Amino acid sequence: MEDPAGGDAELGFMGRSAAVTVRSIEPGSSRCLAKACSCVRWEGLLAFLLSLLLVAVGPDPETAAQEAAATREPQVDVLIVNLNLSEDTRAGAEEVARVLESLQAGLKTSVVHYRSFDDGLLQKLRPRGVVLSPQKDPWWTYPKEDIERLASLVRKLEVPVLGVCGGHQFLAIAFGGRVAPIEGEAGAAGYAGLRREKGAVEIEMVADSVLLKNKRSSDHLRVIENHVEEIKELPSEFELVARGKTSKYQFVQHKTRPMFGVQFHPERSDGGNSDGRLVLKAFLELVRSRPGRGSTR
Repeated sequence: MEDPAGGDAELGFMGRSAAVTVRSIEPGSSRCLAKACSCVRWEGLLAFLLSLLLVAVGPDPETAAQEAAATREPQVDVLIVNLNLSEDTRAGAEEVARVLESLQAGLKTSVVHYRSFDDGLLQKLRPRGVVLSPQKDPWWTYPKEDIERLASLVRKLEVPVLGVCGGHQFLAIAFGGRVAPIEGEAGAAGYAGLRREKGAVEIEMVADSVLLKNKRSSDHLRVIENHVEEIKELPSEFELVARGKTSKYQFVQHKTRPMFGVQFHPERSDGGNSDGRLVLKAFLELVRSRPGRGSTR
């Protein structure tokens, strides 16, 4: 091929953008032109063979693993995050798991300590929902780095989340709210000497919630309490659903995402308490309606 302007001529060949530039091909130089065409043909053929090889080999292992994770079934339905400082303190989290399993036949739950709760575990288990468990340790005794890491992960969760008692308080902490004792000052190693709200109490609905479909504003709920700390300032992303006389923020929910927190213990009953179980049943319905997604935002 000859460049009419006497400059460079470019020869293209279908393949992986195979092209060569042949400089100063003079008219009549058929031997040089044939050689150039031969080079182009070989380069194009090599590009074509390389593309076939890439198809045969497939994506790199990391990409393949991510694609497989995105399509596989959840390993657990509900992942309960144990928020106690010690991994050995599991009774509260395990009680939540037992009650949830009793409410839905075949439900698969798993309890994991908060230090083991990370993106890798979420991608492995792909839970449909997450519960943040009650805890026995004052929030002011937790390492700051633990709080920050867990808060960052909780904020990115895409599955339905339910915080119970201390888990409810942690939702507020994660989004910038403030938690403190009902009365008295934080600072001691434990809760000794501080006021505790305990036993059956009535709280009042002030807004509707998908977790209480048959209840409306001004309805009263009978629930079981056992806590020393409470939410003092609610993050702007959340709204109040039910309030109490001792602790105002008894039931809160995120304004745009499926995140809920209850200061009371829905897993406990004194024989006359049924409203707490209504919350758990509705949460399980919400969980069932969504696919497992171990990924975070």
